[in-house]
Amino acid sequence: MFGYILIDKPEMRIKDYHIYRSYYCGLCRAIASYGQCARWLLNYDCVFLYLLLSALQHKPVRTERKKCMLHPTRKENIIFDDPADYTAAVNILLGVADLQDKKKDKQILISGTALMMMKSANIKAKEKYPFLDGVIQKNLEELAKLEEAREKDIDRAADPFAQLLAEIFTSYFVDKKEVLHELGYQLGRWIYLADAWEDRIEDRQKKRYNIFIEKFDQTENEAKESAEFNLKSAVNAAILAYDLLELQKNREILDNIMYHGMIKKTEAILQGEKENKRYGSV
Repeated sequence: MFGYILIDKPEMRIKDYHIYRSYYCGLCRAIASYGQCARWLLNYDCVFLYLLLSALQHKPVRTERKKCMLHPTRKENIIFDDPADYTAAVNILLGVADLQDKKKDKQILISGTALMMMKSANIKAKEKYPFLDGVIQKNLEELAKLEEAREKDIDRAADPFAQLLAEIFTSYFVDKKEVLHELGYQLGRWIYLADAWEDRIEDRQKKRYNIFIEKFDQTENEAKESAEFNLKSAVNAAILAYDLLELQKNREILDNIMYHGMIKKTEAILQGEKENKRYGSV
């Protein structure tokens, strides 16, 4: 259910793309401090969170040139900022939860092995940020209850994951909570519904819960109209919240994601262009 919040690379300046890569590498390094295997959980949604939290701070970032395990012959620029460790823990806890969900639904054969590899990192993240683990578990349990009850209301079905992201977005700063809550909520709603729309055919074949199947059954045209309305509404609401933030840096990169990347991703999802690579290098 992760890896949807992407840049629109053709619309991005080369300079900004390299900064984006540096944040990506910085988050990867931060995740590695919990365990090398956990780096495979790195996803684009958490890179966005890292960029955003960094952008809300006045202090300058620290940049270093280091070799990457994936590119050992050259050095990469890596950006380190205060929110890196928090975002790394979010990435690990959400990534492990995603693997657990896939194991439960038998979506991927390697999920059990992957969970064993992530065990140490997951424990460290829980011990360091117990409130994060509580937020994630509380909302995922609520989501599981709604799925078990075969919830047919789209707003109710999407609410737990939306609340989960809202709390993650607001937990790092003591101020800016109202706007960050709305931004996180709408992004969480968008991700949940995007994932449901992309997975509906497979979910129908395997008789798994999916809000679009429960609500519309075989009426595909109505389901698509609803998906389009809800996805675009969530994007627009997220942009309205984002526009209220006073960013100190990364404006061009975040604008690219919010005004171009999310809109293009929404169109691609509605047109059936499913992206398989949700984790990986930029």
